Amino acid sequence: MRAIFNPTSGADIYTTSVDNPKPQLFVGTPAEETLPSFSPDGHWIAYQSNQSGRPEVYVQSYPSPGGRTKVSNGGGTQPLWQKSGTEIVYRLGRALMAVDVGTTPDFHAGTPVKLFDSPNLLYDVMPDGRFLMRTISPLPPVTELEVVVNWFQELRKKLGR
Repeated sequence: MRAIFNPTSGADIYTTSVDNPKPQLFVGTPAEETLPSFSPDGHWIAYQSNQSGRPEVYVQSYPSPGGRTKVSNGGGTQPLWQKSGTEIVYRLGRALMAVDVGTTPDFHAGTPVKLFDSPNLLYDVMPDGRFLMRTISPLPPVTELEVVVNWFQELRKKLGR
């Protein structure tokens, strides 16, 4: 499963399988749908969409796409399922949020709660429920720029050609 950019409709979600490796459109709207995440049982997909005018987290059944349910409140990005399948975590600005979900008999979601603030942009949920976060250090300011022209000619000279 992946998001593919479509020039007419923006980013859409496609799936593939071993039996049919050709990408099949799963979620495609005029909005941008990205960052899909399968539930542990493989029957649900959480993803972010900006259909409301800002990124929000939605869930749809899989493999048959049905109605979608918004699980974030006030925005949301980067959804991931907890291994238990009973919780989805996502980012809301600097906050990491969690929402309890149930998938039987139908999908339902509780009220999102803030877990903690984190400046880290990249995260993952480990099987035991802990979070793995990548710290991104700010880049030093650019104070100098070197432009190399005719570098193929210089390379040929150095190689003796």
